[in-house]
Amino acid sequence: MKTTSRLLITCPKGVELVLEDELVQMGLASIKQTVGGIFCEATLEQTYHICLWSRFANKVIWILAEKTVKNNDEFYKAVRDIAWGSCFSISKSFAVDFKGTNRFIKHSNFGGLLLKDAVVDTFKAELGERPNVVPKNPDVKIYAQIKRDFFLFGIDMSAGSLHRRGYRLAGAMAPLKENLAAALVKRAGVNSGDERLFVDPMCGSGTLLIEAAMIKLNIAPGLERPKFGFENLLKHQRPMWENLKQQAQDVRDKNIAAAKGEYLAIGYDRDNRVIEAAKENVERAGLADLILFKPQSLIDFAPDANIDKALLLTNPPYGERLDQRDELFAVYQLLGKKIRDHCQGWQAAVLSSDDFLLKALSLQKSKKYQFYNGVLKTEWLLFDIHKKETSATAAVAKQDQPKPEVKAADVWQQASEKMADKRQQKTEADSEQVVPEQVMPEVDDKSERFLQGVQMVANRLRKNQKRLKKWLNKNEIHAYRIYDADMPEYAFSLDCYGGQYQVTEYMAPKTVDQFAAYQRKQQFEQAVCEVYNLTRRQLVVKERKPQKGSKQYEKTGDSNHFFRVTEGQGQFYINLHDYLDTGLFLDHRPIRKKIAEMAKGTRFLNLFAYTSAATVHAALGGAKSSVSVDMSQTYQDWSARNFKTNKLSLKAHQLVRADCLTWLKLAKHETAKFDLIFLDPPSFSNSKRMSDTLDVQRDHVEIINDAMALLSESGLLIFSNNLRGFKIDEGLSEKYVMENVTRQSIDMDFERHKKIHQCWYIRHIL
Repeated sequence: MKTTSRLLITCPKGVELVLEDELVQMGLASIKQTVGGIFCEATLEQTYHICLWSRFANKVIWILAEKTVKNNDEFYKAVRDIAWGSCFSISKSFAVDFKGTNRFIKHSNFGGLLLKDAVVDTFKAELGERPNVVPKNPDVKIYAQIKRDFFLFGIDMSAGSLHRRGYRLAGAMAPLKENLAAALVKRAGVNSGDERLFVDPMCGSGTLLIEAAMIKLNIAPGLERPKFGFENLLKHQRPMWENLKQQAQDVRDKNIAAAKGEYLAIGYDRDNRVIEAAKENVERAGLADLILFKPQSLIDFAPDANIDKALLLTNPPYGERLDQRDELFAVYQLLGKKIRDHCQGWQAAVLSSDDFLLKALSLQKSKKYQFYNGVLKTEWLLFDIHKKETSATAAVAKQDQPKPEVKAADVWQQASEKMADKRQQKTEADSEQVVPEQVMPEVDDKSERFLQGVQMVANRLRKNQKRLKKWLNKNEIHAYRIYDADMPEYAFSLDCYGGQYQVTEYMAPKTVDQFAAYQRKQQFEQAVCEVYNLTRRQLVVKERKPQKGSKQYEKTGDSNHFFRVTEGQGQFYINLHDYLDTGLFLDHRPIRKKIAEMAKGTRFLNLFAYTSAATVHAALGGAKSSVSVDMSQTYQDWSARNFKTNKLSLKAHQLVRADCLTWLKLAKHETAKFDLIFLDPPSFSNSKRMSDTLDVQRDHVEIINDAMALLSESGLLIFSNNLRGFKIDEGLSEKYVMENVTRQSIDMDFERHKKIHQCWYIRHIL
């Protein structure tokens, strides 16, 4: 009976299910999936076969030990217990690849040093000598992973990642790794002997087309690799390995010779330098006579109309290569139009990390898969591009087609097949959700830093939510702020409105690296989705930046998606999609609560009323009448909806559309007085509907004086504003009783940023 070894075969995240299928076909035993890899049992010959033939693996690790250790001494002893001298000779150099940290190994470099010392000490104790440690290009690479107190030790049989096939020495910016490209191609339905032509209108370095051709021709991807890690091990059987290589070489030569005479794939790119790099890659792959690369812009893409069977595979830019989203949107629109116009009867597959851009394709997807391209979570969408029928052809076809006889058995069969398809799609989509085994997934340095950032943000969000939980429940608060740039490098706010979430990105200074800012945005959004179990489409993301002129009042969308949230006794309409502000200023919650408590029997005035949330609170609190003044018809209509949903009459509660500054000048000469006034002007406004500009620092004395002229003798004016550097004019305290209540007006969810607003109670001196 042939002996087997336990292996860990790592892969890019999202590729696990494809890799598992491949290993099953290879006849591997005891297969168990984990995040970022597969555990299995394999003979030495099967291990060679994996290294030579796996299209989707990163590394093949021969596991020597799996142990739980609780401190550095136990870790050292666990390494010393391994018979390293039976694995490789002292004449071979080695290096260590150590991944992860825990409570006693706080840095991977320290863990690697501890591992190296233990291996060296083992050789010295057994043989009196030590092997050389060579950081670069060692003969043997020792591999270790940790998660909490669980360690895995082994030797890398592949000598580095298997995605390096040997054919790609040059490439366009941010190329796909070969094994990820192969997984994408496989998910697009490509198998050995596929009869379709492969086409890429934005081919870059040509990786997708080369991998598709290699699958079609059944070419072993490891044939051109210069070395493997197992070649320097004592257990290596050279004749067995050479025989496997020769068999693979014979299959390759035979299939390439049979395919000559026509192109298997055609790639286009507008950049001549990229096309030249692709040609060099395909030459090294030995497929130069079978794949054609041509310089051509997407706008000129128009394949031969006589091509019946073809598969379009492409990885267009989606953020890391072009900065302007508007430009990308136009690119995706053009790509979708080209596919609809020139690829009828084909299948197509497009990779992107941006739902917004994928929508621009205007294509109906047939399947969707999720993968990670480096640090980016991407979607691989498949499309069936149906042929368009002319009206005459369609009419004839419909006339000639007999009506099928519908049988109950057929209906049940179709329904069963449809349900089976749905279950299969769900299994594939959920493949990356498999509960991990004790070993951490393998990630490169950039991926590790990215995921660490996601975890750091997620931890902060969970901490904040836990801190707020008791307060939220006690006060029955449903709309609140969870996070507000708590960590300066993640300059976002996160608000919850009755179970719906909005992320607002504060505009980064021009000095901030745009790609770094984009990565932090991706990290923050991914963390929010992870903590609150959301999809990216459920999360609303906005950017807050200084608004000028009428732009501060303009719509940003047309979804018309309003929903209600409860605050105190009232319900208020929220719109997260169409405006920068949502309809409810969360930081004014305590002020609105105070207004509700003081409003009974009063005449209430709300200046710069916005959606009149404060007025609704006053009315529900018993105000006998109110006036709400705002110059925006949008906000007046919004206010009317808020009054209606709270069953409040607009006879007693008047909505006035006017410039507040002008209205105050006219109203102060009238005899009508108000007992309670809420004055919350914007920091700055120069809307064309105003007679003059408003600068709250410059104009606040005049505005307060005009408002106080409308306040009854024993009344109260609540003055608030959100200008961070605002300073109240000290001369006002000589005319009025001034009480700074800023501290009392800020709730628990804004206590980290106590300058979110400033607030005063102002009364007449009696």
